[in-house]
Amino acid sequence: MKDLSVDFNNAEKLSLKELKTLILDERDSISKNWIVKMYRENEDYSLSKSYEIYYKSKLWKECVRPLLIAYGIKSGKYEKILELYKCRCGNITSYNKLVPHHVKYPPLVRKYKYKGFDNRIKLNHPDRILFVCDKCHGQIHKEIKNREEDW
Repeated sequence: MKDLSVDFNNAEKLSLKELKTLILDERDSISKNWIVKMYRENEDYSLSKSYEIYYKSKLWKECVRPLLIAYGIKSGKYEKILELYKCRCGNITSYNKLVPHHVKYPPLVRKYKYKGFDNRIKLNHPDRILFVCDKCHGQIHKEIKNREEDW
């Protein structure tokens, strides 16, 4: 497999269309297949554990994350969301402090006519991403966990 890693500064020079293509085509399929493979091959792993491992992987950190952040900055998407979200710290100084947070995970375990996973599902679609700072990202996960415990 070719090297998919990307430097943020190079990614920022691309057009929105080019960024979206890089995110949604090859990298999305590879990411989805990587997560599914982890889930299927390890009986001890739940799907959430497979996601957790993916978000600590080189594939996410060096191949997908910089593209998503460049897309968020270029499109102004993260600024609009921060206005709505009211980022608690208000201290976003560089792209390194931004975290792409998935609003909703795609249902990867749902089969499509038993011929494998539905190719229409996009894992890293920019419309499913919030861009927040690293501190607030941790806070979002704490709030989600607390809500789940209340159920």
